[in-house]
Amino acid sequence: DLGGYNFDKVTLELIGDAEPPVAVEHDIVVADNIQNGSVTASANKATAGTQITVTVTPDQGYVLKSLKFNGTDITESKTFVMPNADVTITAEFVDESAPPAAKYDLTFELDGGSGDIIGMEESYEITLPSGDGLTKDGSVFAGWTYNGTDYAAGDKFTMPASAVVFTAKWTAKIPDAVFEAENAEYKDGANPSEWGGVHVEEIKIGETVTRKVVAGLNENLGAEVKFTVFVSGETDKTYSAALAVTISRNWFGNLKFTDYIGVKVNNEAFTSDVVVDGYWGDGVNVWSDDASYMEFVLGDIELKSGINTISFTTLSNENGKACNFDKMTLRNLSVAVTAPQRVVLEAENALLKDGSAQWGSLAVETNEQGRTFVKNANGNMGASITFTYESEYDAEAVLVSTNTRFDVSAVFTDNIGVTVNGSPVQSDAEVPSYSANVWSDESFVDVSLCKIRIKAGTNTITFTVLSGDDKRGYNFDKITLLDLVPVIE
Repeated sequence: DLGGYNFDKVTLELIGDAEPPVAVEHDIVVADNIQNGSVTASANKATAGTQITVTVTPDQGYVLKSLKFNGTDITESKTFVMPNADVTITAEFVDESAPPAAKYDLTFELDGGSGDIIGMEESYEITLPSGDGLTKDGSVFAGWTYNGTDYAAGDKFTMPASAVVFTAKWTAKIPDAVFEAENAEYKDGANPSEWGGVHVEEIKIGETVTRKVVAGLNENLGAEVKFTVFVSGETDKTYSAALAVTISRNWFGNLKFTDYIGVKVNNEAFTSDVVVDGYWGDGVNVWSDDASYMEFVLGDIELKSGINTISFTTLSNENGKACNFDKMTLRNLSVAVTAPQRVVLEAENALLKDGSAQWGSLAVETNEQGRTFVKNANGNMGASITFTYESEYDAEAVLVSTNTRFDVSAVFTDNIGVTVNGSPVQSDAEVPSYSANVWSDESFVDVSLCKIRIKAGTNTITFTVLSGDDKRGYNFDKITLLDLVPVIE
């Protein structure tokens, strides 16, 4: 006790001979090209904040049309407050017998509603209003149109000698793009914690599943969740989007999100000042508590047309400095953003054609683990498996083959010829070796061959055995068209 005080005020005593700053006077000049009248100001110099009165005297037979200082109209008041700058006064006098300038209606129609009608003089330049405050269900304001010409908000327009009606333009609102974390790519860091590696987990209220999240990033330095998105814009253009994440909160409150979760957009680091609130819940496992999940809008990001990646990486091994991921949302879009497609074509549904058939004809087989595949490509020189795919548009995709291995590794296209719509495809991808039972599930491997181009309509992808030698063919399960997206010309 008695260790503090009540405060009334603090007094500063100025020591030294410094003089207070002297206010700067600025010039007031009347333009020398004024005709048919005279203009005088109440001062020819003044400091900022001084009230200045302007006196105008038209010549006989003339009247004042406009009076301005530094371009600001003061025709009615004939006074102004001196700015912290030099001033030039301009004026225009017109013949009092001349008819007043014609006025024409200027109307802004809001796609069914109309704006205020403003009287505008011919040749008067206006600035077109913004769309702030204008709304239309399912649409976004996109500017104005008049007489077949489009104008952006803020454009300058000079009134013609006729009435003008500007009509609001609207474009369909692009829906938010939502990407569930359970469909993203995810991987562990170097040393996953005792909580287990990165995995998909169900969050429940009672017995009802409310969300599926990617969990296991806690104490998992380097663990990553990566989303791949496709932007359907123009080639070589960039587009902005608001990046939002729905994540779990925990007892480490009031931390900047990007201080403990690294964010990269197309491999470029992104930082945000957004702070994640703390959450204790009922003191039990907050990671599994549905109420701990909240959306945080991290900020605007730049996306390119075509394929983009957005990744989130754990930056700490410290318990609590991580989160579970529910989903990522991209908002305020000007073009559609979607997840690339993944198309699987099963070999059992393909067209089979035998070659030399040294060990028997191509046939469909199901192994003990329930996998169905096409066998007897080995030793079957000239045998082919043709997959057919119908596409709605010209597209690109990564071609992945799921097939067995042998006890020696080999470059895939050294053993199997690949054509897409009759054109040969080359790949450096290797099929790794496997010395155990080639019929077992463990023998099958995904081989990412290369990016291919497909056309709108019917496409054929053919695999042909190139040799009758033993161990030069594989058993085929399926092919996958990965990251299938439309081609942007």
